[in-house]
Amino acid sequence: MRDTSPTPPGTDLYHYHLQQSARQEQQQQGGGGDGGNPALNKPDNVGSQMYHEHIQREGRLEEQRRRERQGGGGADTFYQQPNVPIVPRPQLLRDEYHEYLHQSTRQQQQQQQGGSNDGGNPSPDDPVVTHMYHDHLHGERLREDTRRREQQGGSGGSRSTTILSPVKMPLELYHMHLSQSERIVWLLEEMEIPYELRVFYRDPVTALSPDELKALNPAGTAPYLRDTNVSPPVCLSESTAIAAYLLAVYGPQSESGTRLDRAPGDPDYAAYLEWFHYANGSLQASLFRQMSLTLATGDPEHTGVRRGLARLEAQLRLVDERLARTGAWLAGERLSAADCMAVFSLTTMRGFYPLDLAPYPNILRWLRDVADRPAYRRALKKGDGSMEPMIGSTVRKFTEFPGLKAVLERF
Repeated sequence: MRDTSPTPPGTDLYHYHLQQSARQEQQQQGGGGDGGNPALNKPDNVGSQMYHEHIQREGRLEEQRRRERQGGGGADTFYQQPNVPIVPRPQLLRDEYHEYLHQSTRQQQQQQQGGSNDGGNPSPDDPVVTHMYHDHLHGERLREDTRRREQQGGSGGSRSTTILSPVKMPLELYHMHLSQSERIVWLLEEMEIPYELRVFYRDPVTALSPDELKALNPAGTAPYLRDTNVSPPVCLSESTAIAAYLLAVYGPQSESGTRLDRAPGDPDYAAYLEWFHYANGSLQASLFRQMSLTLATGDPEHTGVRRGLARLEAQLRLVDERLARTGAWLAGERLSAADCMAVFSLTTMRGFYPLDLAPYPNILRWLRDVADRPAYRRALKKGDGSMEPMIGSTVRKFTEFPGLKAVLERF
């Protein structure tokens, strides 16, 4: 038989629940008594921890029930009492929020017990309450970011928390002719961010970086970005880092508000992340390794070079198949920074390492689409002396550099 004795006033709800469970178990086993129940007047660390977890679970379930009754809302939404229309409410201070939790707990106890005792209410210093309070503040900050973003031109419905920063002073971009930094020039043109471009030229014999660029950037590479809109000024090298910085800090600056990144709520977010990092992490790394092997051996038919070429061709097939599936761009139906990051490897880089793209029709179609974009044409005009886009199945070799000529002519 189930024990239906009333809840003693003031008793800890969790301890009482354990007592009830113990009685039922003993009755089923043919026993009796209160053996095994935790003592109510002695500290019970395990019971306290389980009680806090119980309160936290109940709070989440109550939020879910309120959300269903009130017609939805995001995971970070702060809900009011049931059957009360949701209206804008001021941000609660810490003590006010604790009092709100106290009131909710009292009302639940009165509904369940028909009484008004305050037993089992969480303390204002309760770590569970503190955690819930911080969750509430985090949700308020996210909503404030969303409102600010919508006031500044919107993000196409994206749930990204990017905060757009105004460009008061043009960004400074240091670019080297015939190099990977053309990615950033194109990205800035697509984003319509004001910038000043300084162009460096390779050593006319070795095709390596000039001393002027090495003096400016300790890594001796391009691109190199300086942003004086922040204090202290930001200085960045590495094209992937620069692209990620521009997208995160400045977002869409054009009137169209077109985003070149993707937010977690976008269906192609995962694909965007993969192909954004694939450009430098796999594709360009494979091409550079092949070029280095060829230059080191001086023989395109060397066994090591041929093995590397087989791995590179596997990479190209992967890109071609991806573009065949999307029928448009690497991340999906819309242009993204992933395309800006990948284009150098399949265009200008082939002047240093000749590569025939005839077996990859989807890559060739993608390159034509890139070349049709006005922003890409502007980038080539500003950074590479109006060079024609290198989008054919084969392209010219950079034999104007004596240090490369002998090897390139063997292809």
